[in-house]
Amino acid sequence: MNANIIALILKKWSIFISIRYSQDVKDSLVKLHQEVRSLKSLAEEFGPSKDSIAIWFK
Repeated sequence: MNANIIALILKKWSIFISIRYSQDVKDSLVKLHQEVRSLKSLAEEFGPSKDSIAIWFK
């Protein structure tokens, strides 16, 4: 199978791959959000969705 086709398939299905974040990472992102950072900026920079960070914040 062509490498480009494989890359396209992986990209398409990557939304279904679950990534587990350590408690330290979660705590760090929550602390940044509490201090001044928006959920959007944290999600864009570090990868977890805004919704995930919001859940950790609760």
